[in-house]
Amino acid sequence: MVGQEIIFLKNASFEAVPKYATVPGGWRNCAFNGESPSDIHPVKNGLFQVNQPPKHGLTYVGLVTRDNSTKESIGQELLSPLKKGQCYELSLWLSRSEKLTAMHRGTRKMVNFNKPVTLRIWGGVSPCGRKFVLGETQLIDRLEWEKYTFRFQPDEQLSWICFEAVHSDENEVSYNGHILLDHVSAIVPIDCRSHWPLVDISQISPPSYQYVKHNVPERIHLETISLPHKEPRVLRDFRMAESPEKIDELIEENCGEIGFVNNSYELIDESAKGLMEIASNVRKFKNQKLMIGLLPTDQKLIKKRKKVIDRICNAIGLSRSRYEISVLPISENKNNWHCGEHDVWIKVAKSKGFN
Repeated sequence: MVGQEIIFLKNASFEAVPKYATVPGGWRNCAFNGESPSDIHPVKNGLFQVNQPPKHGLTYVGLVTRDNSTKESIGQELLSPLKKGQCYELSLWLSRSEKLTAMHRGTRKMVNFNKPVTLRIWGGVSPCGRKFVLGETQLIDRLEWEKYTFRFQPDEQLSWICFEAVHSDENEVSYNGHILLDHVSAIVPIDCRSHWPLVDISQISPPSYQYVKHNVPERIHLETISLPHKEPRVLRDFRMAESPEKIDELIEENCGEIGFVNNSYELIDESAKGLMEIASNVRKFKNQKLMIGLLPTDQKLIKKRKKVIDRICNAIGLSRSRYEISVLPISENKNNWHCGEHDVWIKVAKSKGFN
């Protein structure tokens, strides 16, 4: 049918290096609650004990719910928007692991996040926006992969999609649970009555996705620094990149612990080691400048967050001319930025003239 098009998702099979607190490439963290983001499974010999093979490709994503009422969510901007009044179909594969052990942030003890939860799919008009529920499952209790198909008809144009783990509505008490997600299909326009596709999907191949496998440098350098708000001076063991191009790999490795607690200027990691490691590497290469972007929020909060970042950079010896803190508009294209899980975006710019 003329005017209809299939909408492919970026990295719909969640291919990435298996590790904890990581958002797969092409996606972003959509749960800004002061907790860690999603995880990429299966981690070989990992503490999570999630070992089942993927349904498609090499990896899949895990989303958890917690007994403090927080939950994990990931999303992405669609390559073309969902049209108002048009019917669509999307399918994906879901399962649950018998065990998913992880550290409880409150008790600092290992607990099992193995209770079943539901998956809710949101459509939005802004980054990670939750405007329209595109679909929701029952509790996912199966330990084997099972395919789920959703049909929906947006009541307005939507440009974002998000997948969110949700506690059971039947249970008033929040709990530690999880859901595993893999192999999301393209979003296909369909006839609202017959549900027949309006495009010939047999003639269309989904775009391939090649993720970058980061080889993180070994820890080869000790440096004495003063942590912000901490005394006395302490030793920190930083990994030093061999070239400026390798700094991006260190940024990706540290993303999960860089940023602020939701609506606060307290750091996710009070030691600030991740950001200090990045700043230390930027300082090493004289033609590099650390760019730090904050999400727009209350002006007083932004000012306090900037002061915290200033203290971190000063503690590591990075001069003010070697880093820049700015507020990024919601509409800012963040393709060249890293992280963003906890209200902080980071990139390294090539600059000349620094001493």
